[in-house]
Amino acid sequence: MAAEPFPIWWRGITAPPPSAWQIMFSEFTGEDTADEWALAAAVFIAQTRRRTSHGPTFAELFTHLLPDTDGIPGPFPDGLNHHERRRAVTGFRGHVAIEWRRRGMISWDKDVTRSLRVGREFRSRSRRRQQDGGASPRHPASVNSDTPHRTGSRRGFAQAEPVTGEAAPRLRAIVDRFAPGWPELIDVGPGWFSLLVRLDERLGSMAPGYVLYQCKAKFGVLRYYASATGDGSPEPEPFDEAIAAAEAESARMCELCGAPAGQYVIDLWVYTFCARHAAEKNAEAASRRQASA
Repeated sequence: MAAEPFPIWWRGITAPPPSAWQIMFSEFTGEDTADEWALAAAVFIAQTRRRTSHGPTFAELFTHLLPDTDGIPGPFPDGLNHHERRRAVTGFRGHVAIEWRRRGMISWDKDVTRSLRVGREFRSRSRRRQQDGGASPRHPASVNSDTPHRTGSRRGFAQAEPVTGEAAPRLRAIVDRFAPGWPELIDVGPGWFSLLVRLDERLGSMAPGYVLYQCKAKFGVLRYYASATGDGSPEPEPFDEAIAAAEAESARMCELCGAPAGQYVIDLWVYTFCARHAAEKNAEAASRRQASA
């Protein structure tokens, strides 16, 4: 009996694809799992465009998704030459990306470097999520003279206690930096409060009168929109670099407790949580889905 042909994404290679590659391809493109991976890819693309104004390369995208194996599903078979290795990587990534594009989660322009962008379905889901206001909005924290004003969030986790103690006046000082007409909202979890205080101290040392417009979490990462002068002039490079460094650091800190963390996609929202808080949030989401079934 003739041997089964290799998968289309492995064509032109002499050795069969390793089981790790086949399993990962099924994971990335399977009916029950593709949406979650496609969403994670779209989130990373959106984050990259926010930081750099252009999309990531395919290599950067898959390295983000498969960091432990440097962007490939596993080791290559023995004996592959350079051309075959390159063909394997290109075929695997290309056909996975085609599936995610078919689902409307990502898109790109053919033969255009760094043209990766989010797809129509991803934008549509994001708009619906924003219009719906999330499944379980955050409850407003108490507001007093020592507590920064915080409000309901569409990202769906509960804010429990008012900010008290040493952090309260330092966060109040950050709230006082908001430009006139902008809502005085520090819309992040308490695990990032110390990060905000350190960022404010660093920015204040460079621009004592700097102005803040927004402080929130987006795609699981801190977003701190500020200006050194508030007059529309270009920001000093060190000022922008300090903000970028804090935003990058937030992607490794649990938003609830500040512990080392990773990013999790739960009910179409991206959170940066430690393992414990991710498990609790997943359990909460599962319970909510069962209740609404």
